[in-house]
Amino acid sequence: MALELDTPWRTWLQDLSGDTDPHDRLFCSGCQAPITSRRQITRIDGSHYHRFRNPYGLTFNLGCFRHAPGCVLVGMTSEEHTWFSGFSWQLCLCEECSQHLGWYYQNAQQASFFGLIVDRLLAHNPD
Repeated sequence: MALELDTPWRTWLQDLSGDTDPHDRLFCSGCQAPITSRRQITRIDGSHYHRFRNPYGLTFNLGCFRHAPGCVLVGMTSEEHTWFSGFSWQLCLCEECSQHLGWYYQNAQQASFFGLIVDRLLAHNPD
């Protein structure tokens, strides 16, 4: 179920996609391992950011990225309860600490992408 993003998330994501330094990396909030970078931001269904609620009532704020080299894919692909019509999904975890970071979406007719949970990413490495 698609939802409207709260203003703080919208602002954070707009700042994230700014032109000030397109090579900034984004880090796992659990272990600070590098996950992706701002230059990997992509638009899906007309937007980089999306807000969804799963069948269990949990809400996720997602940012879409072309590549996320710090993620590892786990489990089987599924089309059940997909948030992006026509795409199958697969869980993606931080390669270092195994924190759930989001989902990898694939479709034979369109480019694949990562839908990453934005509150599990840090814009700056705290070290």
